[in-house]
Amino acid sequence: MKGIMTILMILSAGFKIYGQFNENMFSLNYSLNIPGKNTDAKDSDIDINFNIPVVINKVNMLNSLNFSQYQFSLPDNLSVTDNLEQLYTISYGASFNYSFPNGYSINSNTDVLIASNLTSNINSDDLLLIGGISLKKENKNTTFELGIGYYTYLGKPQILPRVKYSERITDTFEYTAGFPYSALRYKLSERSSLTAELDFNGNYINISSPVTINNGFSVNKVAFKTSTFGLLYNYKIGPDWSIIFKAGSYIYNDYKLYDQKNNIKQHVGLLKSPYISTGIQLNIKNKILKNEK
Repeated sequence: MKGIMTILMILSAGFKIYGQFNENMFSLNYSLNIPGKNTDAKDSDIDINFNIPVVINKVNMLNSLNFSQYQFSLPDNLSVTDNLEQLYTISYGASFNYSFPNGYSINSNTDVLIASNLTSNINSDDLLLIGGISLKKENKNTTFELGIGYYTYLGKPQILPRVKYSERITDTFEYTAGFPYSALRYKLSERSSLTAELDFNGNYINISSPVTINNGFSVNKVAFKTSTFGLLYNYKIGPDWSIIFKAGSYIYNDYKLYDQKNNIKQHVGLLKSPYISTGIQLNIKNKILKNEK
């Protein structure tokens, strides 16, 4: 298993992709921070995604499978940290898009996750259900989407908005403003582009076997949230395949410990060092559009 994970780290690394309809049929991503000279703390995450599209008349459906591993370096003063530093999510998601005349569409997504540190048998406490619905309006050069859902972008799941406004200014420049993702993209050539990204990501993980740390309370859940800013370089190695390289920094990187009653018992400020990543992805957007026609 360790050998497989090492190969994945070498091959890939990356960034979270948001949106009800992920443009990647397959992506393999790995992200690693760059600790300073006064610390050896290393935070990282691995993401493997498979997306299978189904098109029936005006309805697009996307079936998604995801595996993520999160590795944290917690402060030594927490005493017992082994079962709190390596966390996992395994999920299946179903997204639907129904198109109306004049560029309108309704989007919905539902994800069922196993979110756990996987130190004992999986049970109902490891399961998490998230999702939402949005309305989208597309014109020639602009897209506006407004929605609401039950998401973990800020750690513990809660009702949150989804907002996106995208505009193509020229053939080489476009931008997206919204939550949980904003970006400025400049097309360098037919094969390459450079994107400045601001994104929010988080999760809520069950601790299979509750851990008692040094202040005497039992940890049953972990919630973490990050906000990152980075520059991403995308290069197409074929009509549908791309490789990406990214470098950036954390705006915030927070980690909270909860007891059995979901009360916050400890807040940990994690390392906010720069990070680098690289990855590979298979784009399916053009394939879906061709099938729609």
